[in-house]
Amino acid sequence: MTIQLERPPALNGLTVTIELAAAGASLNEDLVQTLDAVRDQIAHLGAVTVTVRAAEPYEIEPAPRIDTGAEIHIYPDSRVVRQGTRELSLSRLEFDLLLFFADHPGQVFSRAQLLHSVWGDAHVGRRTIDVHIRRLRMKAGDRFPLVTTIRGVGYRFDGQGRVSVTRG
Repeated sequence: MTIQLERPPALNGLTVTIELAAAGASLNEDLVQTLDAVRDQIAHLGAVTVTVRAAEPYEIEPAPRIDTGAEIHIYPDSRVVRQGTRELSLSRLEFDLLLFFADHPGQVFSRAQLLHSVWGDAHVGRRTIDVHIRRLRMKAGDRFPLVTTIRGVGYRFDGQGRVSVTRG
């Protein structure tokens, strides 16, 4: 691929004049000769040409989309979550939380366990979990309860059979 610029970059006459004066050029004949030389060089250069080699095209095969009858499909390799034909827009942590729950269906986790497993060493408040679970519930819709609150204990994922995880 070849890219041609129509004109070389513009020169600022004032800057050229100041630099020439600072270099000791007399601003009469020397300046005219210098400007003529610059003009000749620009004319000689003409259009600037840059050659760019395009990368070889390649194809990545999409991960197989297997219909398991589930209502929500999680594709960890592409970090995509689909509910039917609709793609759910999840934040990074919402996605990580949903995937963690989907990998551990039916298990109850305390806030501390979820913070350690999903957030790692990040210093966040215990109510951060509540906010992210509320957002997951809202995005999945009221008719599809993903996570059940177990009072005084934590949360349990109840999407077993309705959520599928497809890895590579």
